[in-house]
Amino acid sequence: MPGELEVTSQQNVEDSPHLSPDSPGRARNPSLPALTGIRFFAAFYVVLTHSLPWIKNRVSLPLPIANFFSNGYLAVCLFFLLSGFILSYTYSGLAPGVQNYAKFWEARFARIYPVYLFSLLLALPFQFHTLTLKSTVAVLLMVQAWNPLHPEMSGAWNYPAWSLSVEAFFYLCFPFIQMRIASMSRRAIQLLGAGALLVCICAILPFKDWESGIQTLLLPFPYRYPSSDFRSFCLEC
Repeated sequence: MPGELEVTSQQNVEDSPHLSPDSPGRARNPSLPALTGIRFFAAFYVVLTHSLPWIKNRVSLPLPIANFFSNGYLAVCLFFLLSGFILSYTYSGLAPGVQNYAKFWEARFARIYPVYLFSLLLALPFQFHTLTLKSTVAVLLMVQAWNPLHPEMSGAWNYPAWSLSVEAFFYLCFPFIQMRIASMSRRAIQLLGAGALLVCICAILPFKDWESGIQTLLLPFPYRYPSSDFRSFCLEC
């Protein structure tokens, strides 16, 4: 789960040297404490989903409650939406240029990789026998979920880390997306947002024709790949 999501814009600003609150000419964005509560409930929802098999073995759940618990994966998409929104909110003044982009990526890396690496060390004793050289390198580089041709690799070593791999892909793309959106007219942004929302809606239509036809063409990969969640991320950028 992308637990490294920024809780407030203030935290993000402090992480980035070129967008710090004390930078000359840089106005401090108001903090968004309400996102803390949203993130807590979303994280708890994911935990409930992962706990469902254990709960079912001990308690007989009514069907509506069991169905509710089983859909916690949707909260992961909510994290990606929040990530796109907060990054856009915080880094709206990011100036084009390789140096500024490098500082952005450095700040993101410093925020998430230490915790990411710590989670891998915790999981290593239980997953060491399953690792290959290819999967080990991919996980250490945070690219295990970038290759839809090898779906088995996305869950290598520490399965929940796939979401951080997806998040890393978004971080890589964000400066270019932000620069492009900043140069667009309000009308073009509205049309782009409407198009992204339409694709999100089409992705969940419960029709067999979508599953075998258009949906397969547009959205061919499982939700744990950047290609699937990228539309959600862009929708909030």
